[in-house]
Amino acid sequence: MKFLNLPAIVVLSLILTLSCTTAKRAAEAPDTKKMLDYCISKTVATMNSLSEADSLPRNIYPGHTKWNKVNIHDWTSGFWPGILWKAYEASGDRAILAEAKRFTEPLRGVLSVPVENHDLGFMLYCSFGNGYRLTKDSAYHKLLITAADSLATLYNPKVGTTLSWPEMRAKMNWPHNTIIDNLINLELLFWASKNGGNPDFNTGSPVGCFVFIQVVDRKGYLVDIFRVQHKDCLIQYFQTGPCASGPID
Repeated sequence: MKFLNLPAIVVLSLILTLSCTTAKRAAEAPDTKKMLDYCISKTVATMNSLSEADSLPRNIYPGHTKWNKVNIHDWTSGFWPGILWKAYEASGDRAILAEAKRFTEPLRGVLSVPVENHDLGFMLYCSFGNGYRLTKDSAYHKLLITAADSLATLYNPKVGTTLSWPEMRAKMNWPHNTIIDNLINLELLFWASKNGGNPDFNTGSPVGCFVFIQVVDRKGYLVDIFRVQHKDCLIQYFQTGPCASGPID
């Protein structure tokens, strides 16, 4: 009787291991349809429990069963309409479509006040953005272009980022501050640049790709804190301060 040599045993062991792993993964593969159907059913249940379109569900506290709601100016206001658009896209349910439109419409009011929120992308691209993608409603397109122009007013060319929390600038005497959320909101600018808006929004200048940043620490000292290249992000928040060329406007 001939015995297998060591290399053959190693190869056979690898084949058996891979076969078992593949079978295990196949057995553990999630039932995505079941999961999606569950999400849609929960969306419909929530949808049926809501009445006022300008009062949007945000969260439910542990041990509670009712939604905490926010108005259209909350930074999360676009999430619920966005969920409805996604649920309609997945289900084709016209009742969900009607509610997606109904809960999206009040968010027009976000642009009726001075730009006070860096989260216009969250608020309006999740809602009107998905709405336009699925319906091609020209009114949605027009609003999105206006929203992008509004968001771009927060861009500071000296820093290379959009301003976060505009209302806090005067209150806290911050020359300029930016949080990582701003990067996600830039999707609205990039979309606008390719869909009839300002093409300069896609030049890369407002993406926040810094070679080096000076940050004010809690004691008021300027410190060199991190490097950011392209889409890499290392911290959630930074605040710029006075440097050799003078304060940032």
